[in-house]
Amino acid sequence: MTRAVIIGIALALFAATGCNDKSEQIELNKKVTRLSDQVAFLKTRIEAIETATLELNSRISTTAASIQQQTAYQEETVKSESSRPSRPSRPARDTGGLLSLTPNLHSRPTRVTFNNRMVGRTLTEVLATVGKPDKTSKVAGAKHWIYKTIMLDKKNGGVERSAALIVLENDTVTRAVLMDHVEYSSESRKINTPAPQKKTSQ
Repeated sequence: MTRAVIIGIALALFAATGCNDKSEQIELNKKVTRLSDQVAFLKTRIEAIETATLELNSRISTTAASIQQQTAYQEETVKSESSRPSRPSRPARDTGGLLSLTPNLHSRPTRVTFNNRMVGRTLTEVLATVGKPDKTSKVAGAKHWIYKTIMLDKKNGGVERSAALIVLENDTVTRAVLMDHVEYSSESRKINTPAPQKKTSQ
């Protein structure tokens, strides 16, 4: 071969080698680009996970604080209730055999048993026995319940009517009085007791 041919073949080989190197470089650049995209995606996912973790930790802290507050409140409530003095039970009243130990709340009292029957009763028991009052007022912290008419059983049978005043302190009856009639207004309260019967001379 001539010298010119050899030189031409050498140049062709160098050119082919350069083309191969350039194509490899392009392929490497593509791979680097794909890796960069994957790294950016992973960074975004990591940031999202970190944000979710912070929110979860915040919720856990808030829930724990709420549970601690509720526990402290319950403990305080239990302490306050345990420190309250127990309410002494009321001694049994001597009714002289007029009432049984557990009278029926819905049975009507008589004129003789009215006071003993009502004093010591709770507000609920009064409502069960004589119903709702016609008028109410409050005097010196005590509730005054005024009934224009309540039904009473007669000793010898039958039913009679009477007005009544019932005084409650701390929702417990402390006074129960039968009257001939009761007049009530916002300006004044008048409670009329039955007039004493006059003795007739024989």
